[in-house]
Amino acid sequence: MRKKFVLLVFCLCIGMVYAQQNAKKIALLIGNSDYEKWGGLNKVKDDVTIMKEALEKIGFCIFENKVHENLSTKEMKDLLVRFEKAIRESRIVCFYYSGHGMEPERAYLMVRGGEGLE
Repeated sequence: MRKKFVLLVFCLCIGMVYAQQNAKKIALLIGNSDYEKWGGLNKVKDDVTIMKEALEKIGFCIFENKVHENLSTKEMKDLLVRFEKAIRESRIVCFYYSGHGMEPERAYLMVRGGEGLE
């Protein structure tokens, strides 16, 4: 299932690239694998590394030249503010997150270490 999802995202990105050959492309990659309450996720690092390599091959600049890993809630919010400013001049934007998530009241949330969850 995970490989199919990565392949789907990759295909969508390829389609966007062909539509905008000379456009400025930027990607934000986040991988959260260390969770105190739920244990670690052993495929996150591989998934986000594969995505980084694939996006670079098709001309994406990786935001801040790195994969962001195991961010706290505050770090993730600060990162998203910086990314929002950076994408204003971009034509194609890719956001990739690998890690735990949840969907309370129809709002999908990325969670890190169970912060704020009881």
